[in-house]
Amino acid sequence: MPELELAPLMSALEEMKGRSALLPALHVAQNLYGYLPEPVTELVASSLGVPLADVYGVIDFYSMLYKEPVGERIVRVCGDPSCALQGSDAVMDALCHHYQVSPGQVSTDGSVTIEHAPCLGLCDRAPAALVGDTALGHLDPASAPAKILEGQEEHQTLIGGTHRLLTANCGLGRQTSIKKYLDSGGYRGLQAALQSRPTEVIAALKTAGLVGRGGAAFPTGLKLEGAAMALGSPKYVVCNADESEPGTFKDRVLMEDDPHRLIEGLIIAGYAAGAQQGYIFVRGEYPRAYAILENALKEARGAGYLGNAILGSSFNFEVELRLGAGAYI
Repeated sequence: MPELELAPLMSALEEMKGRSALLPALHVAQNLYGYLPEPVTELVASSLGVPLADVYGVIDFYSMLYKEPVGERIVRVCGDPSCALQGSDAVMDALCHHYQVSPGQVSTDGSVTIEHAPCLGLCDRAPAALVGDTALGHLDPASAPAKILEGQEEHQTLIGGTHRLLTANCGLGRQTSIKKYLDSGGYRGLQAALQSRPTEVIAALKTAGLVGRGGAAFPTGLKLEGAAMALGSPKYVVCNADESEPGTFKDRVLMEDDPHRLIEGLIIAGYAAGAQQGYIFVRGEYPRAYAILENALKEARGAGYLGNAILGSSFNFEVELRLGAGAYI
Protein backbone atom coordinates (compact mmCIF):
# COMPACT_ATOMS: atom_id res chain seq x y z
CA MET A 1 0.00 0.00 0.00
CA PRO A 2 1.46 3.41 -0.91
CA GLU A 3 2.28 5.71 1.99
CA LEU A 4 -0.76 7.76 3.02
CA GLU A 5 -0.68 11.53 3.20
CA LEU A 6 -2.03 12.13 6.70
CA ALA A 7 -1.65 15.92 6.87
CA PRO A 8 -5.21 16.62 5.61
CA LEU A 9 -6.63 14.36 8.31
CA MET A 10 -4.46 15.90 11.02
CA SER A 11 -5.76 19.31 10.04
CA ALA A 12 -9.38 18.13 10.02
CA LEU A 13 -9.02 16.57 13.48
CA GLU A 14 -7.55 19.64 15.17
CA GLU A 15 -10.90 20.82 16.58
CA MET A 16 -12.12 17.33 17.52
CA LYS A 17 -11.50 15.98 20.99
CA GLY A 18 -12.83 13.10 23.08
CA ARG A 19 -14.93 10.04 22.41
CA SER A 20 -18.02 12.06 21.47
CA ALA A 21 -16.17 13.17 18.34
CA LEU A 22 -15.27 9.62 17.28
CA LEU A 23 -18.04 8.93 14.79
CA PRO A 24 -17.74 12.36 13.08
CA ALA A 25 -13.96 11.89 12.92
CA LEU A 26 -14.33 8.48 11.27
CA HIS A 27 -16.72 9.98 8.71
CA VAL A 28 -14.15 12.69 7.92
CA ALA A 29 -11.35 10.13 7.61
CA GLN A 30 -13.33 7.79 5.36
CA ASN A 31 -14.39 10.68 3.13
CA LEU A 32 -10.71 11.57 2.71
CA TYR A 33 -9.31 8.08 2.02
CA GLY A 34 -12.28 6.03 0.88
CA TYR A 35 -11.86 3.57 3.76
CA LEU A 36 -10.14 3.39 7.17
CA PRO A 37 -6.65 1.84 6.87
CA GLU A 38 -4.61 1.17 10.00
CA PRO A 39 -2.48 4.39 9.98
CA VAL A 40 -5.65 6.48 9.64
CA THR A 41 -7.37 4.64 12.47
CA GLU A 42 -4.32 5.04 14.72
CA LEU A 43 -4.21 8.79 13.99
CA VAL A 44 -7.89 9.17 14.85
CA ALA A 45 -7.37 7.30 18.14
CA SER A 46 -4.33 9.33 19.19
CA SER A 47 -5.82 12.69 18.14
CA LEU A 48 -9.04 12.14 20.07
CA GLY A 49 -7.42 10.43 23.05
CA VAL A 50 -9.56 7.31 22.53
CA PRO A 51 -8.23 3.75 22.96
CA LEU A 52 -7.57 2.07 19.63
CA ALA A 53 -9.75 -0.87 20.65
CA ASP A 54 -12.70 1.50 21.06
CA VAL A 55 -12.12 2.94 17.61
CA TYR A 56 -12.14 -0.52 16.03
CA GLY A 57 -15.21 -1.40 18.07
CA VAL A 58 -17.11 1.47 16.44
CA ILE A 59 -15.81 0.63 12.96
CA ASP A 60 -16.84 -3.01 13.31
CA PHE A 61 -20.26 -2.05 14.65
CA TYR A 62 -21.26 0.25 11.80
CA SER A 63 -21.80 -1.37 8.40
CA MET A 64 -21.01 1.82 6.45
CA LEU A 65 -17.47 2.10 7.83
CA TYR A 66 -14.82 0.04 6.02
CA LYS A 67 -11.41 -1.28 7.07
CA GLU A 68 -10.61 -2.52 3.56
CA PRO A 69 -10.74 -0.71 0.18
CA VAL A 70 -14.13 -0.51 -1.51
CA GLY A 71 -15.23 0.41 -5.00
CA GLU A 72 -15.43 3.97 -6.25
CA ARG A 73 -19.20 3.60 -5.96
CA ILE A 74 -20.96 1.57 -3.30
CA VAL A 75 -24.33 0.16 -4.34
CA ARG A 76 -26.48 -0.77 -1.35
CA VAL A 77 -29.51 -2.82 -2.38
CA CYS A 78 -32.29 -2.80 0.20
CA GLY A 79 -33.22 -6.29 1.35
CA ASP A 80 -35.93 -5.56 3.90
CA PRO A 81 -39.49 -6.91 3.47
CA SER A 82 -41.00 -4.10 1.38
CA CYS A 83 -38.19 -4.28 -1.18
CA ALA A 84 -37.85 -8.07 -0.98
CA LEU A 85 -41.53 -8.49 -1.84
CA GLN A 86 -40.97 -6.30 -4.89
CA GLY A 87 -38.01 -8.34 -6.15
CA SER A 88 -34.87 -6.82 -4.62
CA ASP A 89 -33.13 -10.23 -4.57
CA ALA A 90 -33.49 -10.46 -8.35
CA VAL A 91 -32.13 -6.90 -8.68
CA MET A 92 -29.15 -7.86 -6.50
CA ASP A 93 -28.47 -10.96 -8.60
CA ALA A 94 -28.68 -8.96 -11.83
CA LEU A 95 -26.23 -6.33 -10.58
CA CYS A 96 -23.75 -8.91 -9.31
CA HIS A 97 -23.95 -10.73 -12.65
CA HIS A 98 -23.48 -7.50 -14.61
CA TYR A 99 -20.39 -6.45 -12.63
CA GLN A 100 -19.13 -10.03 -12.14
CA VAL A 101 -18.88 -9.73 -8.37
CA SER A 102 -20.30 -11.36 -5.27
CA PRO A 103 -22.04 -9.27 -2.59
CA GLY A 104 -19.49 -7.27 -0.62
CA GLN A 105 -16.69 -7.71 -3.20
CA VAL A 106 -14.97 -4.99 -5.21
CA SER A 107 -15.24 -5.28 -8.99
CA THR A 108 -12.05 -6.10 -10.90
CA ASP A 109 -11.67 -2.54 -12.18
CA GLY A 110 -12.34 -1.11 -8.71
CA SER A 111 -15.37 0.82 -9.91
CA VAL A 112 -18.07 -0.67 -7.70
CA THR A 113 -18.92 -2.61 -4.55
CA ILE A 114 -22.38 -4.13 -4.31
CA GLU A 115 -23.81 -5.07 -0.93
CA HIS A 116 -27.02 -5.85 0.87
CA ALA A 117 -28.49 -3.10 3.03
CA PRO A 118 -31.19 -2.95 5.68
CA CYS A 119 -34.20 -0.66 5.20
CA LEU A 120 -33.24 2.49 3.29
CA GLY A 121 -36.48 4.28 4.19
CA LEU A 122 -37.57 4.10 0.55
CA CYS A 123 -40.44 1.65 0.97
CA ASP A 124 -42.64 3.86 -1.21
CA ARG A 125 -40.20 3.27 -4.09
CA ALA A 126 -39.43 -0.44 -3.61
CA PRO A 127 -37.28 -2.12 -4.68
CA ALA A 128 -34.69 0.53 -3.91
CA ALA A 129 -30.95 1.04 -3.72
CA LEU A 130 -28.56 3.68 -2.47
CA VAL A 131 -25.70 4.46 -4.89
CA GLY A 132 -23.25 6.59 -2.97
CA ASP A 133 -25.50 9.42 -1.78
CA THR A 134 -28.10 8.89 -4.50
CA ALA A 135 -31.34 7.03 -3.76
CA LEU A 136 -32.83 5.03 -6.63
CA GLY A 137 -36.26 3.42 -6.58
CA HIS A 138 -38.58 1.22 -8.64
CA LEU A 139 -35.65 -0.89 -9.84
CA ASP A 140 -36.03 -4.05 -11.90
CA PRO A 141 -33.41 -6.65 -12.90
CA ALA A 142 -33.34 -5.68 -16.57
CA SER A 143 -32.77 -1.93 -16.17
CA ALA A 144 -31.01 -1.76 -12.79
CA PRO A 145 -27.42 -1.63 -14.19
CA ALA A 146 -28.29 1.24 -16.53
CA LYS A 147 -30.21 3.12 -13.81
CA ILE A 148 -27.28 2.83 -11.43
CA LEU A 149 -24.91 4.10 -14.11
CA GLU A 150 -27.17 7.08 -14.83
CA GLY A 151 -27.85 7.77 -11.14
CA GLN A 152 -31.09 9.67 -11.70
CA GLU A 153 -32.64 10.24 -8.29
CA GLU A 154 -36.38 10.62 -7.77
CA HIS A 155 -37.08 13.30 -5.16
CA GLN A 156 -40.83 13.46 -4.88
CA THR A 157 -42.71 11.41 -2.32
CA LEU A 158 -46.45 11.18 -2.80
CA ILE A 159 -48.36 12.41 0.23
CA GLY A 160 -52.08 11.65 0.48
CA GLY A 161 -54.91 12.41 2.88
CA THR A 162 -57.71 14.94 2.98
CA HIS A 163 -56.56 16.75 6.14
CA ARG A 164 -52.84 17.33 6.30
CA LEU A 165 -51.34 19.38 9.13
CA LEU A 166 -47.91 17.97 9.90
CA THR A 167 -47.24 17.18 6.22
CA ALA A 168 -48.80 20.34 4.76
CA ASN A 169 -45.48 21.36 3.16
CA CYS A 170 -44.54 17.83 2.06
CA GLY A 171 -44.94 16.03 -1.25
CA LEU A 172 -44.30 19.11 -3.39
CA GLY A 173 -41.11 17.80 -4.98
CA ARG A 174 -38.75 20.14 -3.10
CA GLN A 175 -37.72 21.04 0.43
CA THR A 176 -39.33 24.05 2.10
CA SER A 177 -36.95 27.02 2.25
CA ILE A 178 -37.00 29.26 5.30
CA LYS A 179 -38.83 31.94 3.29
CA LYS A 180 -41.61 29.56 2.31
CA TYR A 181 -41.75 28.19 5.82
CA LEU A 182 -42.14 31.69 7.26
CA ASP A 183 -44.79 32.50 4.64
CA SER A 184 -46.77 29.46 5.80
CA GLY A 185 -46.65 30.53 9.45
CA GLY A 186 -43.34 28.94 10.37
CA TYR A 187 -41.51 29.92 13.58
CA ARG A 188 -44.61 31.64 14.98
CA GLY A 189 -44.83 28.82 17.49
CA LEU A 190 -41.31 29.64 18.65
CA GLN A 191 -42.15 33.32 18.92
CA ALA A 192 -45.18 32.50 21.07
CA ALA A 193 -43.15 30.12 23.23
CA LEU A 194 -40.46 32.71 23.94
CA GLN A 195 -43.15 35.15 25.08
CA SER A 196 -44.31 32.57 27.64
CA ARG A 197 -42.66 30.85 30.60
CA PRO A 198 -41.31 27.33 30.02
CA THR A 199 -43.92 25.97 32.43
CA GLU A 200 -46.65 27.57 30.31
CA VAL A 201 -45.24 25.94 27.17
CA ILE A 202 -45.28 22.55 28.90
CA ALA A 203 -48.84 23.11 30.09
CA ALA A 204 -49.92 23.98 26.54
CA LEU A 205 -48.32 20.79 25.21
CA LYS A 206 -50.13 18.73 27.83
CA THR A 207 -53.45 20.36 26.96
CA ALA A 208 -52.86 19.78 23.25
CA GLY A 209 -52.23 16.08 23.90
CA LEU A 210 -49.07 16.00 21.75
CA VAL A 211 -47.34 12.61 21.84
CA GLY A 212 -44.13 11.19 20.44
CA ARG A 213 -44.01 9.70 16.95
CA GLY A 214 -42.47 6.43 18.12
CA GLY A 215 -44.39 3.29 18.96
CA ALA A 216 -44.85 4.23 22.64
CA ALA A 217 -46.65 7.54 21.87
CA PHE A 218 -45.27 8.98 25.12
CA PRO A 219 -46.83 12.36 26.09
CA THR A 220 -44.45 15.13 24.96
CA GLY A 221 -45.44 17.57 27.70
CA LEU A 222 -44.74 14.98 30.39
CA LYS A 223 -41.35 14.15 28.91
CA LEU A 224 -40.28 17.82 28.76
CA GLU A 225 -41.61 18.44 32.26
CA GLY A 226 -39.46 15.62 33.59
CA ALA A 227 -36.39 17.06 31.87
CA ALA A 228 -37.15 20.57 33.13
CA MET A 229 -37.51 19.36 36.75
CA ALA A 230 -34.43 17.12 36.65
CA LEU A 231 -31.47 18.26 38.73
CA GLY A 232 -28.15 19.12 37.15
CA SER A 233 -26.90 20.90 34.08
CA PRO A 234 -26.24 21.27 31.25
CA LYS A 235 -29.32 19.70 29.69
CA TYR A 236 -29.74 18.52 26.11
CA VAL A 237 -32.56 17.68 23.74
CA VAL A 238 -32.02 14.98 21.14
CA CYS A 239 -33.98 14.29 17.98
CA ASN A 240 -33.50 10.64 17.07
CA ALA A 241 -33.94 10.54 13.28
CA ASP A 242 -32.55 7.02 12.96
CA GLU A 243 -35.76 5.23 11.98
CA SER A 244 -35.08 1.97 10.20
CA GLU A 245 -37.95 -0.42 10.76
CA PRO A 246 -39.35 -1.68 7.44
CA GLY A 247 -42.10 0.63 6.26
CA THR A 248 -41.00 3.48 8.52
CA PHE A 249 -40.10 6.49 6.42
CA LYS A 250 -42.41 9.11 7.93
CA ASP A 251 -39.49 11.03 9.44
CA ARG A 252 -37.46 10.99 6.23
CA VAL A 253 -40.34 12.70 4.42
CA LEU A 254 -40.46 15.49 7.01
CA MET A 255 -36.68 15.99 7.04
CA GLU A 256 -36.42 16.16 3.27
CA ASP A 257 -39.51 18.25 2.56
CA ASP A 258 -40.05 20.42 5.66
CA PRO A 259 -36.83 20.58 7.72
CA HIS A 260 -37.61 23.86 9.47
CA ARG A 261 -40.65 22.32 11.16
CA LEU A 262 -38.36 19.80 12.85
CA ILE A 263 -35.86 22.52 13.80
CA GLU A 264 -38.55 24.79 15.26
CA GLY A 265 -39.94 21.93 17.32
CA LEU A 266 -36.49 21.09 18.65
CA ILE A 267 -35.84 24.71 19.69
CA ILE A 268 -39.20 24.91 21.51
CA ALA A 269 -38.41 21.62 23.25
CA GLY A 270 -35.06 23.02 24.35
CA TYR A 271 -36.70 26.14 25.74
CA ALA A 272 -39.29 24.14 27.66
CA ALA A 273 -36.74 21.67 29.06
CA GLY A 274 -34.16 24.28 30.03
CA ALA A 275 -31.58 23.08 27.49
CA GLN A 276 -29.27 25.21 25.38
CA GLN A 277 -27.97 22.46 23.11
CA GLY A 278 -29.81 20.16 20.75
CA TYR A 279 -28.71 17.24 18.59
CA ILE A 280 -30.27 15.73 15.50
CA PHE A 281 -29.02 12.21 14.78
CA VAL A 282 -29.66 11.22 11.15
CA ARG A 283 -29.12 7.65 9.97
CA GLY A 284 -26.30 7.07 7.50
CA GLU A 285 -28.75 5.80 4.88
CA TYR A 286 -30.36 9.27 4.72
CA PRO A 287 -27.60 11.38 3.09
CA ARG A 288 -30.11 13.61 1.31
CA ALA A 289 -31.99 14.37 4.52
CA TYR A 290 -28.68 15.15 6.22
CA ALA A 291 -27.65 17.63 3.53
CA ILE A 292 -31.07 19.33 3.58
CA LEU A 293 -31.04 19.66 7.37
CA GLU A 294 -27.50 21.00 7.27
CA ASN A 295 -28.61 23.76 4.90
CA ALA A 296 -31.79 24.46 6.90
CA LEU A 297 -29.77 24.88 10.10
CA LYS A 298 -27.60 27.47 8.34
CA GLU A 299 -30.75 29.28 7.22
CA ALA A 300 -32.22 29.24 10.73
CA ARG A 301 -28.94 30.43 12.25
CA GLY A 302 -28.64 33.25 9.71
CA ALA A 303 -32.21 34.38 10.41
CA GLY A 304 -31.68 34.56 14.17
CA TYR A 305 -33.61 31.44 15.18
CA LEU A 306 -30.48 29.72 16.49
CA GLY A 307 -27.58 31.08 18.50
CA ASN A 308 -27.53 33.65 21.30
CA ALA A 309 -30.46 35.86 22.35
CA ILE A 310 -32.91 34.19 19.95
CA LEU A 311 -35.46 36.72 18.65
CA GLY A 312 -34.23 39.26 21.20
CA SER A 313 -34.94 36.98 24.16
CA SER A 314 -32.54 35.73 26.84
CA PHE A 315 -32.69 32.21 25.39
CA ASN A 316 -29.58 30.74 23.75
CA PHE A 317 -29.78 27.53 21.77
CA GLU A 318 -27.68 25.65 19.21
CA VAL A 319 -28.20 22.46 17.24
CA GLU A 320 -25.53 19.99 16.15
CA LEU A 321 -26.19 17.54 13.34
CA ARG A 322 -24.76 14.01 13.66
CA LEU A 323 -24.63 11.31 10.98
CA GLY A 324 -24.92 7.60 11.70
CA ALA A 325 -23.14 4.90 9.72
CA GLY A 326 -25.53 2.05 9.07
CA ALA A 327 -26.69 0.39 12.28
CA TYR A 328 -30.13 -0.06 13.78
CA ILE A 329 -28.94 1.14 17.21
